[in-house]
Amino acid sequence: MYLTLFSVFIFSVVMSAVIGYLFQAVINTLISSKDTTPLVGAGMSILFISFMITMFLFGIWYLYAIGIILTLGVYFVLLQSSYKRNKNK
Repeated sequence: MYLTLFSVFIFSVVMSAVIGYLFQAVINTLISSKDTTPLVGAGMSILFISFMITMFLFGIWYLYAIGIILTLGVYFVLLQSSYKRNKNK
């Protein structure tokens, strides 16, 4: 049971970070402002992880904080790797 709960939690963290990153990429193509698009993607990641924890994990309160921190960590790692990849081109 705990392994299933842990794997659903990790799945939710990774999916919300990827969805936030993709949302940031779409907004980046629509709006040329480089300052606000990472914040929009981070906000989308936070909203999505909150939704996923509520839907899958029945709102266990401490998982919100852990999920948001891990999601933002994964999101900013994706963002930094994207910036490094674009800088090398």
